Amino acid sequence: MSARRPQRHSAWVTLAIPLALAALTLAGLIAGLLGDGLYDAFAWIGLGVPLAVVARCWMRK
Repeated sequence: MSARRPQRHSAWVTLAIPLALAALTLAGLIAGLLGDGLYDAFAWIGLGVPLAVVARCWMRK
């Protein structure tokens, strides 16, 4: 059997998920500051999804 070589990824592939979570968090924070009603719902989603992703990854270990 041959040795398995690790796959090479570009920086964009490596950082895609953290950048998406950062953008979602920033959008949630801005929505929370801008208004009420629908903005509040988006703020809860925008701030809750990154926390749920982190909690899921933490629980898998």
